[in-house]
Amino acid sequence: MPKTLVKQRKYRERAQPDHRTHLGALEKKKDYVLRARNHEEKEKRMKQLKRRAALKNPDEYNKRMSKAVMKEGKHIKFETEPASTEKQKINMMSQDLNYLRLNDSKDKKKIEKLQENLHFAGGKAVNKHTIFVDEEKQETTFDPAQYFDTTNEIIKLGTTFRPRKSQLKDSEMDIQSAYESTYHELSERILRRERIQKLTNEIQFGIDSRKLQKVSHKVIETENGGKIIKTMSIRKR
Repeated sequence: MPKTLVKQRKYRERAQPDHRTHLGALEKKKDYVLRARNHEEKEKRMKQLKRRAALKNPDEYNKRMSKAVMKEGKHIKFETEPASTEKQKINMMSQDLNYLRLNDSKDKKKIEKLQENLHFAGGKAVNKHTIFVDEEKQETTFDPAQYFDTTNEIIKLGTTFRPRKSQLKDSEMDIQSAYESTYHELSERILRRERIQKLTNEIQFGIDSRKLQKVSHKVIETENGGKIIKTMSIRKR
């Protein structure tokens, strides 16, 4: 016969007597074990602290004494920031240097991309477009604006970017103002890259000077106003 069909007596725990209900629930053995272990751990810890206090030398120096002060029987720590070591300073400067070099490479690629579509005033276009005709008469009467289906203003710019008249009419954009804004962006990025390179040289000089404190070296000023460090070779006997 399955056990589920056998009638079993319901498990009941002993309850607190009525005259002791004011003391709360009746404590079981598992509760007593937890309370007893907690009490034993506290007693053991107190004995260790009493022994340590009895054997302590009051004249003994502890490094925490320089970081705290005793006020009204309590230790109060000084709120001082940990001083960074020389190695940590070099690591922080190296992180700044890597960040500047990353931005410098981005600006360099952007400048090269802008220069591919533009040319400087008074300069020659980078790319050339040669057109072959059948007769000499066509060479003298050749009209580039008509051939490329664009305006004379775009032809005079001398770039390979030549939108057609239909594109200009549909987009209704001002080509001259677009090129002026592009030239402005190009000049701003060139100046920004010069500032980044100057900061890069200064940080690199600071890193080299910290690393070569114990090595004989000399500081050389460059034409751009920067500084570089050159180590001195020492002859060994």
